[in-house]
Amino acid sequence: MRRDAAIDNAITSVSGLQTETRGFASGYADQVTSDWRSYVTAKNDGVPLF
Repeated sequence: MRRDAAIDNAITSVSGLQTETRGFASGYADQVTSDWRSYVTAKNDGVPLF
């Protein structure tokens, strides 16, 4: 079975997949924004980020 076919067969709800994908992307974007703010603050304060 091709990988694409396996993925297609695993998707039982297109709208559910869309909702899950949007949720993941939104959460990831929020984390990237938070990480960027932490980086900028650390850089401006002259301290290591971690």
